[in-house]
Amino acid sequence: MPRRECASLFLHTEWPERINTKKIIEVIDHWHVVESWWNPERYFRSYFQVVLETGRIMTLFQDMETNEWFTQTTSKNFSQYK
Repeated sequence: MPRRECASLFLHTEWPERINTKKIIEVIDHWHVVESWWNPERYFRSYFQVVLETGRIMTLFQDMETNEWFTQTTSKNFSQYK
């Protein structure tokens, strides 16, 4: 008989389409981070690594509690990864 376990799901109704005026042409990776869930200072984030129309790769995340979006440092151009 299967064990019953509690599960938490992050559901996205919207995927990022733009960062400021730059169009996102591809989502390379997507992952979730849950830190210190037991603590009032906890955070639940949904991360995306994306390719912009300029070829730049950026990492951005959505705070799943506030629904706010943030960007992190950009990295190399996508062509340098091929």
